[in-house]
Amino acid sequence: MRLPPTYVRARAAAGWMAVVVAGAAALPALAGAPATAAATVVSLRPSSTALVRVGNAPAIPKGARSTGALPSVRSIQLGLSLRPRDPVALAAYASAVSTPGSTDFHRYLTPATFAARFGPTTTEVTAVERAMRSAGLAVGKLSANRLLLEVHGSVSRIESAFHTSIEGYALGQGHVGWATVGPPRLPGATAAAVQSVLGLDDLAVPRSQLRRAPAAKSVPLASTRSPKVSTATTGAPRPCVTASRDALAGGGWTDSQIAAAYGLSGLYLRGDLGAGQTIALFELEPFAPSDLANFDRCYFGSSHTSQVQTVPLDNFNLVGSGSGESILDIEDLSALAPAAKILVYEAPNTTFGGIDEYNAIVSQDRANIVSTSWGECEAALQTGAPGAQQLENYIFEEAAAQGQTVISAAGDTGSDDCAGTPFGNTTAVQPYLSVDDPASQPYVLGVGGTSLLSDANPPSQSVWNHGSDWGGGGGGVSSTWPMPAWQAQSGVAGVAPNGNREVPDVSASADEWRGITVYSKAFVSGPTGPTSPSAGAVPAGWTTIGGTSSAAPTWAAVLADIAASGGSCANLPTTAGGSDLGFVSPELYAVASNASSYAQSFSDVTSGNNDVFGLGLGYSASAGFSPASGLGTPIVTNAKGTGGLAASLCAEASSAGVGRPLVGGVTPASGPTTGGNTVTITGSGFPASNTGNVHVSFGAAVATVQSVTSTAITVTVPQSVLPNGAATVASAGKVDVTVTLGTGSGSISSPAGSASAYEYVN
Repeated sequence: MRLPPTYVRARAAAGWMAVVVAGAAALPALAGAPATAAATVVSLRPSSTALVRVGNAPAIPKGARSTGALPSVRSIQLGLSLRPRDPVALAAYASAVSTPGSTDFHRYLTPATFAARFGPTTTEVTAVERAMRSAGLAVGKLSANRLLLEVHGSVSRIESAFHTSIEGYALGQGHVGWATVGPPRLPGATAAAVQSVLGLDDLAVPRSQLRRAPAAKSVPLASTRSPKVSTATTGAPRPCVTASRDALAGGGWTDSQIAAAYGLSGLYLRGDLGAGQTIALFELEPFAPSDLANFDRCYFGSSHTSQVQTVPLDNFNLVGSGSGESILDIEDLSALAPAAKILVYEAPNTTFGGIDEYNAIVSQDRANIVSTSWGECEAALQTGAPGAQQLENYIFEEAAAQGQTVISAAGDTGSDDCAGTPFGNTTAVQPYLSVDDPASQPYVLGVGGTSLLSDANPPSQSVWNHGSDWGGGGGGVSSTWPMPAWQAQSGVAGVAPNGNREVPDVSASADEWRGITVYSKAFVSGPTGPTSPSAGAVPAGWTTIGGTSSAAPTWAAVLADIAASGGSCANLPTTAGGSDLGFVSPELYAVASNASSYAQSFSDVTSGNNDVFGLGLGYSASAGFSPASGLGTPIVTNAKGTGGLAASLCAEASSAGVGRPLVGGVTPASGPTTGGNTVTITGSGFPASNTGNVHVSFGAAVATVQSVTSTAITVTVPQSVLPNGAATVASAGKVDVTVTLGTGSGSISSPAGSASAYEYVN
């Protein structure tokens, strides 16, 4: 967030047992005793009591100073990351449920079905819990997905349980943390179920992506504008005079101007304000509800605090205004998606606290859209909190499987995200190119930053870059994750077809010099920069603020408003969080893959770069996708209030999802090559009672439709089509059953898959 410038497991040889065969007898070899020449080793297995390394020890950041051993009686909260039952199948399902055209597209799982399908078994969990209690640790909650088990205890008991020791560190800039001097170890039987232990190391914790400019500044273009008030329908954001004057004085924008620039005003005029949508915010600090009440009264004439619910976790009990990060996120959403419900999750800013919060948001599955403006560079997380990145990936794959979109700020230090962290400093950090987690995660929508130069639709803009002092939009290539298929195979100009994940995916206004106007007691003085003669004094608490912290919730609001906008989106599946677009990134790239829909849905950013240190190593904007600005900023509706991303995204999501027929089974799944038998096709997206609009084919042969419900079609199977010149027996075999709605260019057909196979037999 920015305010304007104002398995590799080590195996000890002694811990493994060789079973040897000597004649008819098989005996375990004695440690250190060689087997006879006639003996043959037939198996090698780990001893259940041998100590096995679980994960890695952290790397200590440059400049950190050891403060000695932690007090032995100090209590530490840990999270045991448990291995999913089948990580490969989990990744495959996360992809399938999110990819238009897949037979599993939009077939969301519930947290319970996720745990039953992909979580560790009850036996595995019970064994780990028993081992922790035997080691003297207290076992706390097990997350709903069974991927995270909370344990806590004194430093001395933790050191004994994990066979390591813990030291404290001073990290600079007032930050303190701790780390193990060696990797944690557990008995082999327990280690097999545990991927890593989170909280043993507390060196890399999420940081706010917020920027605030200095009070005195000169802002070309923006400082000469007049206050502008929206004329949108009732319920849309309309700033009071104070907020408008502050935006003018600070060179920033009101929320109504942001809405106009991105075409949200077109939805507001139709009464589409995000009603029925629930958005979750990831926060690591408190906020003052009174600040939100003041903001809402300015923009709406009444408070929206009743639509906001806090969800504290892990004994979080802080109160006050915080740094301004949380209130920025909340006010952005309150203004831009005024009818949506907001869940503000809050947890301590520790390694365990952050990962536990993500897990809680996803496991509770109360919101379809999740926004976070907190992150850390990949290298810092990899080395400072071993195992956290992989667990995040499992959590975000679960989110996709459940139909949730996680949105993350891509960072505020341009192409070198590690600069300014405890693992870097305020200057460029080798290798000079790094990206932010979780924005770089494959199942997260990463949001970069632009400088918004006008509030026209589409706006004039460039990549946000004010140099090393004031920051720029994060973006680049992940050092961890390969490029997901939905990005690599999109065909969007600028996307490298091979290589690693590229971020950001999209962008929005983030320039703190031209930031968004917010209210908080944390901002003790109003801006003192250039004002118009009629601007007058601005009360303390109002200011403009920027950073990709502002861009992320902007996109959260955009997606909420689109999902609630009706039209084609009326065909979306509905979950606890409302009409559900699902994990939206593959759909956004699908929209952008067509030149026409891309031009109508995104404002392509083609100027500027994110090389904030001027090393010539950053990324420049270009036509289509670029690691400086992603696909660009949204055109939710065009200047006439129609079309745009709202129409394109809803069409993509609904035509490929519930609007597209999906075959889930064929019963019976086989029959004679002569046809004439009756078969029932089950699935979804079928138009009930409308037999005239439904066409079913078995391979190349057309069936006769008898009846149609929303979930089942009954047909008379046609005779198998015999290929020209083929023998009669060739008419036997498997074919795909395809359901087509409509005719001609407007038709939509079900995708092929194992569930839609039918076998002709002689």
